[in-house]
Amino acid sequence: MLNFANVPVRLLHLSIGKEFHGEDEVTAADLKIEVEMDNDSLDALSGTLRPSLFDADGTEDFVSPNHRPHVRNPQLGTIRWNLDSQAVAFGFLLGGRKKDAMLFPNAKLTRLDLLPKEGARVTYTLRVRVFPNETEGAQLMGVLRLNEVKGTLAALDPPDGDEGAGGDDE
Repeated sequence: MLNFANVPVRLLHLSIGKEFHGEDEVTAADLKIEVEMDNDSLDALSGTLRPSLFDADGTEDFVSPNHRPHVRNPQLGTIRWNLDSQAVAFGFLLGGRKKDAMLFPNAKLTRLDLLPKEGARVTYTLRVRVFPNETEGAQLMGVLRLNEVKGTLAALDPPDGDEGAGGDDE
């Protein structure tokens, strides 16, 4: 599962509405978030994904022997990673202090797209559903206007049969 902490993210789209949790009506917000990371982040999704999408440059790199900067098939374009809704903790850091953080501990990652880029980079586009209170809802409108903020995403409970890095390889 993809995780990141305090990396630059962009809030591209915000949709706020109501939904029912049993008898309770709660505010829900769908966030479309973009984050660019090194291609070694693909290993968290699948150990075979990075070598499938990227080639080495043919030179020996003793510092990073697994460095793969070249996209193998750029014609693929954006790739949708198939996932069920994942329980995650998501947050924005709006300033330099902890009290400036906007945290959503009961968020859901509902969609994950990735775009391999030359130079060993990947742009991820995520759909995250959060449940803000009134103040947080207003703050989200402000985040939408910002070019970039720091964001954090952490999986709460990995799905059964996860083939990402950290699993038992036999």
